[in-house]
Amino acid sequence: MKYISGGYYIISPLTRAEYMDKTILPETIISVSDCLCDFHPEIDNCGEVQIKVNRIIQRN
Repeated sequence: MKYISGGYYIISPLTRAEYMDKTILPETIISVSDCLCDFHPEIDNCGEVQIKVNRIIQRN
């Protein structure tokens, strides 16, 4: 059986900080890096979610 995974992220755009190079980065940054932008809802518990997914897969 093949599994396909898909999803989406809801993030808050970030205004470029003063220390960021304005010749490279735009005024507003949209990134899936949690180092730069905030995710909604919080996804800090991704490891726990993956463990639950693995258990469901193992049952089937």
